[in-house]
Amino acid sequence: WFDGEPWIYEERSFWRWLEERFGYAGMLDLRQAWRDHYITETDIEEVAALGLNLVRVPVWYQVLETDQEGENAFVLEGWQRLDLLLTWARRHGVYVMLDMHGAPGGQSPWWHQGLENGGFFFETPACVDKAARIWGALAHYFKDEAHIAGFDLLNEPAGAPDKASFCAAHQVLYDAVRAEDPARIVIIEDGFMAPDAICGPAEMGWTNAMMQYHDYPGGDTAEALLANVEGKELDTIRLMEDRIGAPLFYGEFNVYQPVN
Repeated sequence: WFDGEPWIYEERSFWRWLEERFGYAGMLDLRQAWRDHYITETDIEEVAALGLNLVRVPVWYQVLETDQEGENAFVLEGWQRLDLLLTWARRHGVYVMLDMHGAPGGQSPWWHQGLENGGFFFETPACVDKAARIWGALAHYFKDEAHIAGFDLLNEPAGAPDKASFCAAHQVLYDAVRAEDPARIVIIEDGFMAPDAICGPAEMGWTNAMMQYHDYPGGDTAEALLANVEGKELDTIRLMEDRIGAPLFYGEFNVYQPVN
């Protein structure tokens, strides 16, 4: 039976498939129910109870702005959900890092950027402008919000064809934030790219900025992961910090057992 099911990995195809199966109204009902339970106040409360004080929240651009031809209208529901999340964060003493996990056009070809045909962000000025508009709006809306720890401009931006386009697009996003908020921490990621294909905050002349690093070093237990991190990742992080001349945030890691 599994062979007859659709292979869906990313956001947009998922909702399209549900629309084909249940109709547009049915898809909207299912999406509403899923989003109502995706992140709840209980999650934030449990984060605080564990002694943690930061959550990195992935945001797909279409949650905040329409993607219809010729339209650039903000989606009220998405902004309301972020506002509610910040209410919970304030209530439980938790900071929030907003992460554009999926940008217009897709900042990488991988499924987690939300599009079935992503990877065109850096080569499409309209997509860069759209993302900048969203970041400018976020910076304006949350300018005085003390529980926003920072803005993570693009998750794993691995779609840039060269260093120049990587730097230019990030500069547009940074400028959009700074036009509204001169003080917020801004984060740029390496996207698993080679050192000569990216630029860090110091090279860009950014202020109050840091770089984010992701890696999955392996280990089927927490102890094995810790040993791998202490044996390899800390040295890598120190080398990256020296190279980029800015603080480094270790943003993603996990305990997992690779499948052979």
